[in-house]
Amino acid sequence: MKEEYLDVARILRELLSKDNTLLTNYELLLSNLREKGVKRSDCQAIENAMKYKSAEIMNQVEASNPESVSDGCSQLEELLSNNHMQPGRIEFIVDIFSYALGWQAKAAPQQDILVNNSEANSPGIEDMKDIPSADEVLPDEKTWQCPFCGDENKFFYCENCGRKKPDELQSDSWLCVKCGKSNISNFCTACGTARPTQQSEVWICPDCGKENHGKFCTGCGKKR
Repeated sequence: MKEEYLDVARILRELLSKDNTLLTNYELLLSNLREKGVKRSDCQAIENAMKYKSAEIMNQVEASNPESVSDGCSQLEELLSNNHMQPGRIEFIVDIFSYALGWQAKAAPQQDILVNNSEANSPGIEDMKDIPSADEVLPDEKTWQCPFCGDENKFFYCENCGRKKPDELQSDSWLCVKCGKSNISNFCTACGTARPTQQSEVWICPDCGKENHGKFCTGCGKKR
C-alpha cells in the first residue's frame, strides 16, 4: 500500500471494526470519515465506489482465504473499471478496503504494510516525500491549463482527463496560428488546427511584440 493511503485506511479500519454495518450504509460511513478529517476527494472516491455496490463483493470475501481475497480484489477492480473510475482511484479503493477489512492480516498480523510495486532500486519513502499526490493543490492555488484536453486545473493531475501536469508546460508547447491557444499535442485542443512543422520560424510582431509562428500575428492580426 502506498504511504499516502495509510491514514485513510487506518481510519476506515477503525470505523468498520466498531460497526461493520457501515459497509452497507455508505452515507453514514462517509459522514464518519468526514468527521475524522478525510479529504473531500478521497471521500468522493469512496462514495463512488460504494454507489457501484462494491460492498456486495467485499462481503463475499473470506479474509483468511488468499484465493478468495485475490478473486475479490479482481472483481472489485473490474467493477470500478467498468464504471469508468480512473486507475489511480481504483488502486486507492482496493488498497484501503483490503487493509480495513483485514485482507492483508494473514501476511502481517501486527503491523502496517507498505507495498512498493516498483523495482528494487526505486526511491524509498524518504525520497518520495516531495512527489505530489493526485489531490494536492498547487502552491497559492495557481491553476494550469491541460495541454491535452484544455481543462483548467488546480491539482497536479487533470481532473478531466487524468493526465499529470507537465513539469514545464512551455518546454514542448506551440501556439496555434488560428486561435492562439497553447498546446503540446499535434493538434490544437481548441480548434483542431494541426501543429506547425518544425520548419516554421518564430517571428516577433513589430506592432505588438507578440511571438508568432504563422503568417499572421495572433495578437493584432498583422501579416508577417
